[in-house]
Amino acid sequence: MEEYCDVIEYSGKPSDTLCTAGKWYTFIILLINNVLLLNLVIALLSDTYAKYEDKQLGLYYEVLVGNFPTMDYDDKFGSIACATAPLNLMVVPF
Repeated sequence: MEEYCDVIEYSGKPSDTLCTAGKWYTFIILLINNVLLLNLVIALLSDTYAKYEDKQLGLYYEVLVGNFPTMDYDDKFGSIACATAPLNLMVVPF
């Protein structure tokens, strides 16, 4: 595929130097934009984390309390599904 660069100097002749400078300029601008966008994403995630950092324990307990009604006795699994992690080992023999 042939590259297209139709940059003409004031003298009226095509200039390879201006084509190369334009490619480098475009590359640098795109690189700066990508770095700034990445910085924006990191700042947004940091702000969101800071908002919920002090509320994380309450949110965790909210999910646990919301799941309590689903922890019922099941014929397929027995009471192992109802017991929490350390207690389910004591329930297995019974």
